[in-house]
Amino acid sequence: MNLSLFYQNRQGGWTCTGSPDLQKGLDFKNHEIAVHMTCRPGERQTHYTLEFTADYPTRLKLEGSLPGANPWHLIPGCIIGDNNLSHARPGQYPNLTAPDSSEPYSSPIWELRADRAPTPVSMLFTDAAAAAISIDPYGSDTAGATVRNGVFSELPNRFGVTLGYANLPCTFVDKTLAGKTVSLPGSSQPTRSARTGGVIYHFPGHGRACARKIIEQEYRQRRDLPEFKKNHHQAARALLDCFVEVNWSDSLQHYTNQSTRLPEPATLKPWRPLVEIAWTGGAVLAFPFLLAEEILQLPKDYFQGRKNGRQLFDEIAASFNPASGLFYDLTQERNGSRVNGWWSGILLSDRHCAYTNGQALYYLFQALHHLRDHKLTVPAQWEIVALSVARTLLQLQREDGNCGYAYSLDQPEVTDWEGFAGCWVAAAFAAAYSYTRDDAFKQGARRGIGFYHQDVQQLHCWGTPMDTWKSPDQEGNLAFLKAARILHQTTGEPDLLEKLEDSAHYEYLWRYGFKARPELLPLLGSNWNSCGGSITSVSNPHLHPMGLLATEDLHYLAEQTGNPYHRQRAEDGLAFAMNCLELYPDVTGYGRYGILTERFCPSDGLTTCEYNDGRRASMWFSYNGWAAANVLEALLLTLGRS
Repeated sequence: MNLSLFYQNRQGGWTCTGSPDLQKGLDFKNHEIAVHMTCRPGERQTHYTLEFTADYPTRLKLEGSLPGANPWHLIPGCIIGDNNLSHARPGQYPNLTAPDSSEPYSSPIWELRADRAPTPVSMLFTDAAAAAISIDPYGSDTAGATVRNGVFSELPNRFGVTLGYANLPCTFVDKTLAGKTVSLPGSSQPTRSARTGGVIYHFPGHGRACARKIIEQEYRQRRDLPEFKKNHHQAARALLDCFVEVNWSDSLQHYTNQSTRLPEPATLKPWRPLVEIAWTGGAVLAFPFLLAEEILQLPKDYFQGRKNGRQLFDEIAASFNPASGLFYDLTQERNGSRVNGWWSGILLSDRHCAYTNGQALYYLFQALHHLRDHKLTVPAQWEIVALSVARTLLQLQREDGNCGYAYSLDQPEVTDWEGFAGCWVAAAFAAAYSYTRDDAFKQGARRGIGFYHQDVQQLHCWGTPMDTWKSPDQEGNLAFLKAARILHQTTGEPDLLEKLEDSAHYEYLWRYGFKARPELLPLLGSNWNSCGGSITSVSNPHLHPMGLLATEDLHYLAEQTGNPYHRQRAEDGLAFAMNCLELYPDVTGYGRYGILTERFCPSDGLTTCEYNDGRRASMWFSYNGWAAANVLEALLLTLGRS
């Protein structure tokens, strides 16, 4: 690996100060700037500190270049290769590729704020080696003021960090939505003096698997566990109380998503019933509601006038489409359709989705298992429908294990094979085998795990949420975690534990390992802590609570391997959620304890929510039922373990 250190000259170009010696560092001085770099070498890594003083506001750039063919860039949560440009719709997220004047987000170089990445590091992998440079996301000037640092990737084989950030070629805020491209001009933070530090990594002859070593090393230096005051039982009961007292809509006769405007009147109002069978509704709520009855020892009339978990699962079981052998994706008709959810028109219309069908089936088998284990009545119709849908999906699965992305409404047929969403079908097969011990489901799960593991190993899972245009995402891997964990629990086959660990490390690429410093209200200056929250995808650059679904799987992995790292990551996720809940209402300005939005913005991505006066905000003023339900599920399963 070659290293070079630059400063930005008065004309805006970069002037090289030399190549740092990893034993001694580097000193450079001329008539306008003095730069000092110290190095502390170790095995395959070198810790460095970097500082400068200048006569004008400027920045430093520490750049690495790596020889070898097939260069592949990685900035966690931001740049995953070229962000799947060959399969995904361009213009929805940063594409590291040749410039294209018709696509605003195509560029051979991307500079981003370091706190945009869950781990502030830029990596590069070639056929010859793996290398990376990390940086503290925040430095300081001589007066002690915060300096926001940066990370960058540049084609073909340059990567690195900057002391003082820049957003180039633009500030990517949000993907194109409803014909509107949301971006801001490139921004930067030059300064006359600054100091920071980081680590330089080099692994000759190694590939992408080295990413996990780098992420873990950075995590151990920066972990800052979020603080909270209430306990898990209090949080779970508050979440459930808010569902029945706030989230339920009498007029819609269903649970809802809600929103408000601030600062006045701060009253939450429903905008959509959660009638999806799974992702963002349905089974996502039904399963924790079912768990809560036993774990929280709810009174029998607790859900009176509202739908309980059994009733929600009844609606899902009643959503069977005999023509396709699958579930309709909505439990009731919306805008004249039983399949076109809120995502309709983005990528999928008039088709069944693997994400919703696979996840609904997974949760239905988990519910059946729960009822049987607790010697409660098992509805015969649930079992009949679950087995019927599972057998249809087993029939449709390809020999290589691919379970498809979308399906026909008129017959059992896959209409789109490309995407990771079908991994939820593999998770459903694992749950089906655990419940039935039918070897056909075991073989289906094994085939699915084998197929989707390839993408997990390559750190390139894409094509799960329908609103991310098949760009790389965090969400689909949650299905792989569950498929591998359940099948390992059931069979004990050792290779499944290895695959589960690979999947956990993929999750950590998206999970924040440090406390960010948001620059916008209401999170600005608050006790909010990003550590433990997971970014959704390169398309939707914000933290959401869906990573909480991995809690049970990470605890299981920690127990099986004896590695406390996985337990700490699970604890981070729970602490993140507990911390977010305690923002209500004093920090958020709306709601009450037990209400939760789906969007928290640690950096400058997806800051599209606005106050009434037009100021951009660092969170969404909403109450998203699925987000609250994901946290409720994690808390209940944790309470059930204790």
